[in-house]
Amino acid sequence: LDALLAAIKERMPVDEQRLHLLGFSSGARLALRAAAARPGRYASVVVHSTLMPVPAPTTRMPPQIWVHGEADRLSPVAPVQRAVAAALKARQRVELITVPGLGHQWAREADLHAKLWTFMALQALGRRDGGS
Repeated sequence: LDALLAAIKERMPVDEQRLHLLGFSSGARLALRAAAARPGRYASVVVHSTLMPVPAPTTRMPPQIWVHGEADRLSPVAPVQRAVAAALKARQRVELITVPGLGHQWAREADLHAKLWTFMALQALGRRDGGS
């Protein structure tokens, strides 16, 4: 991710205060690990249908939204719920959104997409309200 960001910065301006991580499945796990490895670098993290295990909770994580299907057989929702509970106990700002009937696929609900974009935009502005 560091090399990708450096390559992007060579081609266009990048606002370092507006870096967000969004990942699906293995990419969601990567997003969580990257945020844990670089505290303070990212404004927010959105994880969708993350594969377990995830990094141990730390209070140095950015605000997060986790989206997970209740019918996901590849990555069942119960371990995700436990991981989110542990993150909350570690005083992270995290919200879990479960989607009934959704398996291991991207949720297509427009209102959910709007919520995720609003969440990321508010974190980029340094706001701590709304979105989660």
